[in-house]
Amino acid sequence: EERASKFRDLRDLLPLIPNSTTLRESVATFLSVNQGRGQEAAEVLEAGLLVDPLAANLHDSLGKTLTRMGHYDKAMASLQRALTLQPDNPNYYFNIADLKAEQGDINAVLQWRRKAVEVDPQDHELTADLAQDFYNLGLLEEGNHWAAKSIALAPESAVGRRVRLQQAFASDDMEQALQLAQSMIRDQISIRQGSF
Repeated sequence: EERASKFRDLRDLLPLIPNSTTLRESVATFLSVNQGRGQEAAEVLEAGLLVDPLAANLHDSLGKTLTRMGHYDKAMASLQRALTLQPDNPNYYFNIADLKAEQGDINAVLQWRRKAVEVDPQDHELTADLAQDFYNLGLLEEGNHWAAKSIALAPESAVGRRVRLQQAFASDDMEQALQLAQSMIRDQISIRQGSF
């Protein structure tokens, strides 16, 4: 109830701060993800794009919302627009990869995620997610390649520890996996990217 009340307060701010893209994203995300009201979320984002048609983050949010709604062609157009406006943002490449995953195109998923890593090779979370993709496909060697990059960048981060756990599972080393999982629970690592 408190969360719903705070959401209404946020939504009431939209007419007062019409050019706040961050506020629009927050409202749209809550509508789409938490309440399953994708059409309303899309309308909030589209209204923001009328105010600022060059807001890459709003195009990206609209693309993610449309993806959740299953409107893949429109979603891709929005995500591509975000990417055109901000080609140095690795998250936009990753969101296109998520769209391709929804469509079941694993080759495109891997290509777009690799592009995200090329844009920001220092982001250990991007390389960890790429490692996970390869482990899920049963491609241990390729997964280990990306896991090593992630671990080298941030070995003690929650995501770095998660990728080591995934690596142990993929290698069928259940003793190591158990030890890693127990240490992660004991240390109460963060929930970042599903790590906990």
